Amino acid sequence: MKRSLGRFCLFATVAALSVFAATVAMRPWPASAATLCTEAELVDLANRPDAAPNSCVVGLDDLVLESGYYQNASSVGGAVIARYPNAELRVGVAEALEVDYDAPSQIDVSGNRGKGFWSLSDPGVGVKWQVADRPSTAFDLDAEVRPPASAASFPWQPKYSLQLDSTQTLDKRVRTNVDLGLVGEDHDLGFLGDDHFVRMPAVTPGVRSTAGIGFATSPASLFSVELNDQTSVARSLRGQSFGDLSYRQTLSRHVVLDVEGGQTFNTSAGTRPHYIGAGLAFGATR
Repeated sequence: MKRSLGRFCLFATVAALSVFAATVAMRPWPASAATLCTEAELVDLANRPDAAPNSCVVGLDDLVLESGYYQNASSVGGAVIARYPNAELRVGVAEALEVDYDAPSQIDVSGNRGKGFWSLSDPGVGVKWQVADRPSTAFDLDAEVRPPASAASFPWQPKYSLQLDSTQTLDKRVRTNVDLGLVGEDHDLGFLGDDHFVRMPAVTPGVRSTAGIGFATSPASLFSVELNDQTSVARSLRGQSFGDLSYRQTLSRHVVLDVEGGQTFNTSAGTRPHYIGAGLAFGATR
C-alpha cells in the first residue's frame, strides 16, 4: 500500500511539473522588453551556494565553473563531514539550454575517536532548460543523474533529480525563489560495530521543496535566506529540513566569492548537522 501510494505521488508530481512547464512555455514572451536572465550578472547566475538553484541558464557558448568547500558537524553521533571541490561545469549549448557536469568530490568523514573513511562521490551529468524568461520572472526545468544511479558512494548524495525552479523579482533589490522537484537518494546509513558505516544500494525517491528570499545589498552582492524540506515518499521516511544563509560578493566581472551556513531542524539517520561552506564561481560570459 505504501509503495503504491509512493508511486502515485511520484507520477502526480512528474505530471504536475510537466503540465506547468508546458503551460508557461506556451505563453507568449515579450519581444522587446529586457528579461531577468538576459540582464543577469555572474552573481545572479551562479547556483552555489544556495539550496535553491538559480532559474537562469548559461548563455550560448558561455560557461560557468563553480567550486567550493563544505563541512558539517553533527550534534548527534560526533561525525564531521568535509566535501570538496564541489566542482560544477555549466556550458551553454543553445539559447535556452545548458549542459552540466558535476565532477566527483572528495568526501572525508571522521567518526568517534578520530576514525573515519574517505571516498569520492559519483560524477553527475545534467541539463537545464529555460522554460520562460520575462522582465521580472524566470522558470527553468533541470534534470541530473549520477550513474550508476544505484551506487551508494555517499549517503544523501542525490542519484537523480528533476526539478522546476522559479525566480520572481519584487523590486531591484528583492527576489524570491521557489523550487519543487523529485530526488533519489540513498537513505540507508547505519553503524556496524565501532565507527564502521554500512551503506545499502537502495535509492529512495522523494519530494523536495525549497523557498527563499534574496536581498541585493548592492549590484555586486546578494544575501539569501532559504528553507528546504525533503521527504521520501516511497518508504514514508522523513527527510531532513534545514535553513540556509548565504552571501555572494563579486570580486571581478568573471569571479564571485560565496560563503554559507545552515542548520537542520530535525534528526535524520541519527544526525542533526549544522554546516558551513565557501567557494568561488568563474564565468566566461558576455
